[in-house]
Amino acid sequence: MLRSWRRALHDVRPDLVHAHLGLSEVVAAFATPRGVPIVASRRGFAGRYEGNPVFHLVEGLAHRRVRVMICNSRYLAHRTQSRDRSPPPIRVIHNAVDLDHFGVASFPTGPPSVTVVANLHPYKGHARLVAALRRIREELPEARMTFVGDGTERVRLQARAQDLRVEDALRFAGQVADPRPFVREAHVVALASDHEGFPNALLEAMAMGRPVVATRVGGVPELVRDGQDGFLTSLDAEDIAARLILLLRDGELRARMGLSARARAETFTWDRTVAETEAVYREVLTSARR
Repeated sequence: MLRSWRRALHDVRPDLVHAHLGLSEVVAAFATPRGVPIVASRRGFAGRYEGNPVFHLVEGLAHRRVRVMICNSRYLAHRTQSRDRSPPPIRVIHNAVDLDHFGVASFPTGPPSVTVVANLHPYKGHARLVAALRRIREELPEARMTFVGDGTERVRLQARAQDLRVEDALRFAGQVADPRPFVREAHVVALASDHEGFPNALLEAMAMGRPVVATRVGGVPELVRDGQDGFLTSLDAEDIAARLILLLRDGELRARMGLSARARAETFTWDRTVAETEAVYREVLTSARR
């Protein structure tokens, strides 16, 4: 792979290489010709390489070639500074959302509904939401929840839903090309992760005018203003359920927070993200020429 990358870079002769995510940063560091500066982007944890000491050693060596690291949240920037070996200079550029594509949608008229857009991986915390659904159903028997996404946890979550007797209220939509229809049919969008960088699923839901309930982890508080755009919670299922019940019951609160969520999403434009990224490119290229 390195040989093919070197050949491609030799043919293209770029002024700058931008590597996205951890493994691509390592590849770029060893494949990019000397004298060509590298910018790297970090948007979350290292996936299956997280906690692998060999990978982190190699990643630390790769940092020596990186002129600037772009992180998509202040949380991730701080984490990179505190745990990486010799991290490069860091700039924070938050994610952006296409405000036309994710347009405001009116609230549905059906039963109280919660949508969760996240792949079914353990760290996404779906098990908490299954437990929360049981508590929600005690107060709102008609309430429904939809999981949009797929992954290794599906079978376990289905079994957990049966154990808690909420399988009739929980829908597994699977992997979808477009999550917007599922957000439109929701009164609230939720995310109960153990950790996050800066979750696009919440940003897109907010752009569609949906209040959100999310665990107070990672970069989530940099996006969601607690009590304005929705609620931030602990990792406790009872806490999550209580906030969801409040929003599902109160249409006025839901509408007010939905308007606030949309206004908040409107500050994360692609024009801003592009301008800030181009500023990093200019900074790096100017430094390289010197």
